[in-house]
Amino acid sequence: MKYKKTLIIAALLGMQLMARAQNISNLHFFIPGKAVVYARMDIDDVRLYLNGNGKISLENGGGLKGNVDYYDGLNDGPKRGKIKSIDGIRYDYYDGLNDGFKTGMLKSIGSIRIDYYDGLNDGVKTGKVKSIGAMSVDYYDGLNDGVKTGKLKSVGGTQIQYYDGLNDGVKTGLVKSIAATQIQYYDGLNDGIKTGRIRSVTGNSPGIKVSVGRDEVEQ
Repeated sequence: MKYKKTLIIAALLGMQLMARAQNISNLHFFIPGKAVVYARMDIDDVRLYLNGNGKISLENGGGLKGNVDYYDGLNDGPKRGKIKSIDGIRYDYYDGLNDGFKTGMLKSIGSIRIDYYDGLNDGVKTGKVKSIGAMSVDYYDGLNDGVKTGKLKSVGGTQIQYYDGLNDGVKTGLVKSIAATQIQYYDGLNDGIKTGRIRSVTGNSPGIKVSVGRDEVEQ
């Protein structure tokens, strides 16, 4: 595994979507070396990652504690073998007759429901995460979106933009802004090995913290 320097756009939005004991909090945006945005958020001790392709993965952010149970019933179908609960927080998965491609996908963590794009006209968004609790997720899917097509457009009220101008050169397709935070890259004729790498991060957005770290692991 090789560690990559990561630009962390930490959007501490203080999102408290109350649903019994579960809260969504600490929404962060990451731009790893390849400049593909992904988001991370916490649901109590569960850490949920939303990657640039609209897929989700989980880890236990607070360290595994409490009892762990799994679906093991004869009638559990596609849920069989998956985690059922950790420390009293219940996990559910889509298993309805009409759930189609969502079958087996994560449906809820406690009272936080997760939905996916599955409409006939959803196009490139089909199969991607549509909402996490009351927080909506959108992707670029316009006829003229070009290199942005299929990429994260917004998470909650946070908008994400990409370089897509005719003269953007090596910056084309790279993240341009997250909310009011602007990202610039080296793109000069004499920039050599710096070409395409992050040059500066400017602008302030309420509640957004920007830092550079090595939190991304490339596998």
